[in-house]
Amino acid sequence: MNLDNYDKIEAYLFDLLDEKERATFEAELKKDDKLKAEVNLHRLEQQAIKLQEEQNLRAQFAEWKQEKKSNTEIASEAKVVSMKPTRRSLFYRLSAAASVLLVLSAGTFWWANTTYNNQALADAAFEFSSNDRSNASTATSDFELAEQAFTDGKHKEAIDIYQNIIETNSNPTEVHLAEWNLANVQLAAGNTATAKLSLGRIAEDEAHTYQEAAAELLPKLNSFWRKLTVN
Repeated sequence: MNLDNYDKIEAYLFDLLDEKERATFEAELKKDDKLKAEVNLHRLEQQAIKLQEEQNLRAQFAEWKQEKKSNTEIASEAKVVSMKPTRRSLFYRLSAAASVLLVLSAGTFWWANTTYNNQALADAAFEFSSNDRSNASTATSDFELAEQAFTDGKHKEAIDIYQNIIETNSNPTEVHLAEWNLANVQLAAGNTATAKLSLGRIAEDEAHTYQEAAAELLPKLNSFWRKLTVN
C-alpha cells in the first residue's frame, strides 16, 4: 500500500474524517482506481482480522499463559528470569502471523477480483449463439459480429448490434438471447446500473428464456465480495 495514503485510508475507514474531508476523499476514490484498490485491500485486511482475531487471540493467550507458567516454574527453581528470549519469540510469532494474514488478504482480494468484478461475471454469463442457426430469422453474422465485438472488448459496438437485433427481430428466442447478452455486455462495459435494470426485467419475466439465469446473477451483483473488486 502507498504509505502516503495509509493515514488517510485509516481515517476514512474508521470514520475519523470530517464531512468536508470525507467528501474530498470519496471524490478522489471515484477518479483513482489505484486508491480505490488500496482502500478495498485495507478494508479486506480489517475484515479478515475481525473474523479471525477472536479465535487467534484465544489460542495465543492460551499459549502465553502456558509459557508464563513454564517460565514461572523455571524462575522459582533457578531464581533467575530472562525476558529476552520470550519477547523475541513473541515478536517472531506475531511477525509470522501478520505475514500469513497479509498473504490470505492478498489472495482473497485477488480471488474476489477474478470472480466478482464486472468483466468476470459478464464472461461467465455471456452465451454464444448456437452454430446451428439454419432456422434463425436473424443473420448469423449479426450475432457473430456482436460476439466477436464482446470478445475483443469492443463493448459499444456489441451493444449497438444487440440493440438492433432486439428492435428488428420477431423471433422470441433470438430476442431473449440478445437481451441477455446485451445485459452482460453492459456489465462488462461498466454500465452496472443499466445492466441491473435489464437483468431485473428479465428476472421478472417468467416467460423469458433467461429468467432463472438473471435471477441467479442479480444477487452476485450485490454480493459482499463486490466490495473488494476494482471495476
